[in-house]
Amino acid sequence: MKKKKNTLNITLPEQGKVKLTIVFGDRQKGHSALYNFDKKYVVGDVTGVNLGSANDLKGKTLFISSMVTDVNPSTDWTTITYVINGEDIKTFEEETESPNDSMVYATTLKFI
Repeated sequence: MKKKKNTLNITLPEQGKVKLTIVFGDRQKGHSALYNFDKKYVVGDVTGVNLGSANDLKGKTLFISSMVTDVNPSTDWTTITYVINGEDIKTFEEETESPNDSMVYATTLKFI
């Protein structure tokens, strides 16, 4: 199983709530785990998870661990996209080492 580390600088909106969605592509299966700023674990599907207000997040970091498993017989590529407030922030792609293998994406979001 391969692991890819990423760091993303996230420019926050001037105000309002900040919501995170993680999308897995290439018809592969994935799940994520994070410890949010409310001191609660979020595990599994991350869709529209409220991270807090833009003012509260400024200067903070969030670590996310995601595993994508290759279940699509036509490709060994995995894709993960981070979405903040409905806007695609960044997509990462990586090929698994072998068919039916998994890929771990260890991503740190830095809120600026």
